[in-house]
Amino acid sequence: MRPQRPLPVDPPPPGEELHRPLYKTASIRETTTVRTDRQLRLDSGTPGTPTPRRLHTWTGAGRNEPSVDVGNAEKEAAEEGPELHRRIKKQQQNISNIGAAKMPFSVNGILCTLALLLLWRAEELAEACSCAPVHPQQAFCNADVVIRAKVVGEREVDSGNDIYGNPIKRIQYEVKQIKMFKGPNQDIEAVFTAPVSAVCGVTLDATGKKEYLISGKAESGGRMHVTLCDYIMPWDSLSTTQKKSLSQRYQMGCECKIVRCPSLPCEISAPEECLWTDLMIEKQVHGRQANHYACVKRADGSCSWYRGVAPPKKEFLDAEDP
Repeated sequence: MRPQRPLPVDPPPPGEELHRPLYKTASIRETTTVRTDRQLRLDSGTPGTPTPRRLHTWTGAGRNEPSVDVGNAEKEAAEEGPELHRRIKKQQQNISNIGAAKMPFSVNGILCTLALLLLWRAEELAEACSCAPVHPQQAFCNADVVIRAKVVGEREVDSGNDIYGNPIKRIQYEVKQIKMFKGPNQDIEAVFTAPVSAVCGVTLDATGKKEYLISGKAESGGRMHVTLCDYIMPWDSLSTTQKKSLSQRYQMGCECKIVRCPSLPCEISAPEECLWTDLMIEKQVHGRQANHYACVKRADGSCSWYRGVAPPKKEFLDAEDP
């Protein structure tokens, strides 16, 4: 079989240089090289200008397939090249802008998450039990109920639901009241508290072998609620002065105000105040003033520390500061 020859291509005009590189048209079996000339003119009316011919390439498949018009392809490529380049650059710029715009949102999202975690942690810490130290007399005056009692039973009970519908658990201590120093006319039969100390729950010995001084908030039906911030002490740990003061002297001084000394030197700012210095001088809450003194109001309206097991005498109450 005789091989077919490709169609001839017109040579460039004499004296003119080719300004275009060689373009290769790929085929299945072989490649035919086509030379193009920038100086070709599409305007057929120009004298001496060759008319572009329709070129054919050999595909090796036994037939000739027409290719694109080289002259038109060159012109379109020259015209569309800058526009295509501009569009690509614009898309790249848009992608960069989108990435830059998303970055602050990502950073803000991380910062917001960290802020929420910190707030959640702060709220969790705020919910932990923290109580300022108070003098026993001040705790007595702040309480609704103050009793001496034994704890004879313990159980966990439901006390309604919170705002999210979750059940609220409380510990119920069954108590046997021995004496009431302050409170309602009926005996206290149950003392309620939170289930854990993290939310100020109080743990008491429920075997009935230990007596407690229990102060707290009154509830209906012979019940009361206590927290770690209330004054709750084993009865045997109280001093004789404290036990006697529960009956009269603490109540006499409820119109007085016991002020904690924050630093030395310190002084009272009003005549109805008593300066409490145990924390500053003795570095403990249960110091001499807490164990052996009561702040009592006198006839002139001022308040002063009184020490003694017996109730204050009339001479002390009638005394006036110079």
